Formats: sequence, structure tokens, C-alpha cells
Amino acid sequence: MMCVTGSRKWIFLVSWMVSCMLAFAWGSTSFAFDGDEDISKDPFVVLFQAKLDEAHAEVVSHEAAVQLAKVKFDTAARLLTQGATSREEYDTSQAALRAAEAQLEVMRQRVVARKALLDVVILNRLAGREIQQCL
Repeated sequence: MMCVTGSRKWIFLVSWMVSCMLAFAWGSTSFAFDGDEDISKDPFVVLFQAKLDEAHAEVVSHEAAVQLAKVKFDTAARLLTQGATSREEYDTSQAALRAAEAQLEVMRQRVVARKALLDVVILNRLAGREIQQCL
């Protein structure tokens, strides 16, 4: 690869990093850089990918919790209209549903944050290799 110097070096690096981000966003998780080993095998990339996968699993788990809380709330609402349960039971199930929905949103935001962190790690690893080659 040709080594670029000065301000052109940074323009090249930024444009290259953006193209890597787009490739990763479109599902390409395998990066190789000028014959180097595949970046997806980098220990930091593997670690942060595992954290992202864990966050995705937490979202699925919390989606199930929200569904269960909705069923319980719907049941409590129906029983309240029939006079078969107390207002306190209804309020408790409503609060549980709101808490489950809030926790699900937290987990979704965690996925976004971990995805961004993984992107930064990948770009730093790739950019670091580029900078080392030009020094």
C-alpha cells in the first residue's frame, strides 16, 4: 500500500474508516488489511463482539419478560372489571409492565452502545495498522 503523508494522510484515513464503517454496518464482519490477518480474529474485536452478542440476548430475554407482563396486566384488567381482583393487584401488574418495558428500552440502548463501541474498536485497530505502516 502506498503511504500517504501530511493532511492527505488524514483525509485518506478518514475516508477509509468511513468505508469500513459502512461495510460493517451492512453486515461485513470480516476485515483484512493489506494481507494482514482477518481483523475479526483480533482479541479485542472478539471480546467486544461477544459483549454485543450478549446484549442482543438480553434484549430477547427482556422482550419475553414484557410479553409475560402484558399477559399478566391484561388478565388483571379483565379480572378487575369482573370484580374478581383488587385494584392493588391491577396497579401492581401495571407497574410491573411499565418496569419491564423500561428495562427492555435500557437493553436496546445497551445494544446500540455496544455496537458503537465495537465499531470504534474495529476502526481503531484498522487505523492503527494503517498508521504503523506509514510511520
